[in-house]
Amino acid sequence: MVKRMKKIIIFGGTTEARKLATALSKNGIYSVYCVATEYGKQPVEASKFISIHDGRMDAGAMLDFFNQQNPDAIVDATHPFAEIVKKEILSAVDQYGHVPFFRLARETEQVDYSDSVFFDTALDCARALKNIPGKIFLTTGSKELPVFCEDEDLKERIVARIIPNEESLKICSDCGLKGSQIIAMQGPFSMEMNLAFIKETEASTIVLKESGKSSGEASRVEAAKTAGIKCFIIKRPAEEKNALSFTEVLREIYRICDINEDPLEYKSANPVIDLNKDESLEKKKVIDLEKDSSLEKTRVIDLEQDKTLEKTKIIDLDIEDELVHYDINVTLAGYGMGFGTITEEVQTAVENADYIFGAPRMLYGVDSTAKKEPYYLAKDILPRLSAIAHVRKAMGKWNVVVLFSGDTGFFSGAAKLSNALKTLDYCHVTILPGISSISAFAARLGVNWQTAVLMSSHGVKEDIWLPRLIENAKHESEIFMLTTSSKDVRIVGETLVDLEVKGYGKYDIAAGFNLYSDENIIKGGANKCARINEDGLCTLYIKNTMPVEKRLAPGLRDDQFLRDKIPMSKEEIRSLSICKLGVTKDSVVYDIGSGSGSVAVEIGLLDPSIFVYAIELNENACALIEKNIQYKTLKNIKLIPGIAPDAMEGLPAPEFVFIGGSAGRLAEILQKLKAFETPIKVVINAVTIETIAEINNVLKSFNITDFDLVQISVSKAKKAGDYSVMQGQNPVYIATFSIN
Repeated sequence: MVKRMKKIIIFGGTTEARKLATALSKNGIYSVYCVATEYGKQPVEASKFISIHDGRMDAGAMLDFFNQQNPDAIVDATHPFAEIVKKEILSAVDQYGHVPFFRLARETEQVDYSDSVFFDTALDCARALKNIPGKIFLTTGSKELPVFCEDEDLKERIVARIIPNEESLKICSDCGLKGSQIIAMQGPFSMEMNLAFIKETEASTIVLKESGKSSGEASRVEAAKTAGIKCFIIKRPAEEKNALSFTEVLREIYRICDINEDPLEYKSANPVIDLNKDESLEKKKVIDLEKDSSLEKTRVIDLEQDKTLEKTKIIDLDIEDELVHYDINVTLAGYGMGFGTITEEVQTAVENADYIFGAPRMLYGVDSTAKKEPYYLAKDILPRLSAIAHVRKAMGKWNVVVLFSGDTGFFSGAAKLSNALKTLDYCHVTILPGISSISAFAARLGVNWQTAVLMSSHGVKEDIWLPRLIENAKHESEIFMLTTSSKDVRIVGETLVDLEVKGYGKYDIAAGFNLYSDENIIKGGANKCARINEDGLCTLYIKNTMPVEKRLAPGLRDDQFLRDKIPMSKEEIRSLSICKLGVTKDSVVYDIGSGSGSVAVEIGLLDPSIFVYAIELNENACALIEKNIQYKTLKNIKLIPGIAPDAMEGLPAPEFVFIGGSAGRLAEILQKLKAFETPIKVVINAVTIETIAEINNVLKSFNITDFDLVQISVSKAKKAGDYSVMQGQNPVYIATFSIN
């Protein structure tokens, strides 16, 4: 029986993809090399072990292709910025699901970015370029070209370098670029050639993508630095967490194909210095990571003191780290609304800095000789500080400034980073405050903010900030709120329109976009706020001229709920049961057998930080619960249709559980709650002696020690002519206990 040749599908068009196909071919592994265009296949030659498929495919076409080819593995080696095709590939692979899938991540480049400015998107970069005079050498390719050509003035100043194919040339034509504005050439380009292009085009700014090692990124950055012009870089999209290097992908494919050879493209963690070959070595040899990008750490070798050195020395930096001593002064500085608003002490810290970290929009325009690092999250900054520390450890103390927008003490990432830095004994942390946008905006509007509620949606999940907005908007006179974008502003406006319709207030709103820079302040009502479509960060001022007083205890009347034929806990029983439950802030609550949803609604109204899961089997009851949630404009209650405990699957562990009905499955429900292995307070309502007997039997098996049972009989006055007659309701048992 002839053994079937292994087949690998490679989505390519990149240097890494071509390299992978070639490596597989040399080992007799057959690959199908897929590219989107005729131009993309030109650098690859079809052979006995490489076939080429060109043409764009969506997820459906890819799935058909997989079924036709029957591959043993699939590799996505497309460009780091090819986000659309990456999503299509993932979708097709998820549907196919038969074989291993690997994302080949491009190796990052070791580049000195000290004079570079980073942007999250091409649009952000284009906006910044509007304020930069002179010609622009655009090397991002043709796909992003329309973004840079929307503004007529900006378009006139662009010289675009593209690959020489019909598709790219057509995009240039569609964007209205003249022939003198187009350089159609195939790379790679050396630093010298990039420098020649910069001089020829008389560019004041070069624009590129952070595309990684094989893109020639370093040569362009170096050319910009040599020419003394600005370098704008569009940040690389984050790779998948399970993305692999070229060597790792090759190793996995070798394993699949039963090839014992191990790829040789590893980099040793311990660099080898061969004294026979390095004639330039003096008595003391310093390896500088800034200049030698192949090294991950720095080692100073003193040949006078180290008598054990032989001709070849292997340096194990992990073992010798205890010899390192360095001192870093880290200043977490409030950036305010921009460098026109920073304090004198922050300005001094910036002037004395060796390194400055921050979001790209903050680093842009910083007048400093310090090296600029485009990072602002603790997870990115700490590894970078550690790497820099190894480079500079023989150079004494040095200063780092991390810039944070607004004030370091107001919804800022400074707190998290400060706590992380304090765990490092070589870091000395100083925090310098800045002017918050709330303070600045209040001054702009001529209002005080000391009695206002302060909120932020910036970096906060919508299901957290929206319930709090609703609660505050109902009952508070003034709110200041930081937002991320006009999308948040519109959500706020739509929510306030709904609250006005339901009689919770009347709102006047001011929206301040891009304070102190390209400033725009818009004033109006909730309807106008719901239609705002401005760009940039925004601070909102919301004034409720008719706030509703907040009730501080449960006890809504039964007629304050939408009613149907669905059973509902009576208001006195409901109030006492909720008090017995003792719900606290930031807790998760289950309302099992929710009925009309009255208990869930009352608990949800206590505080917006509480989240309630209303579990109900009856379809009509579920519809009524949804109506009551909407009627009370609550965003912190979620209906879970189904029967407990089955419907509890996948829900977070609760701190409090109210059981209004168990459908005869009380033991199973309590067993499920006990499996969470966390303290849970439980309150059960029962109306029959049989139910109480069931509760007693179940609790004995769970070894409950704090069981409490009360019987409540309620009588309410009912008019009988000129008299009031007390009419009794059925007695209700309220059982309270804890599960630990």
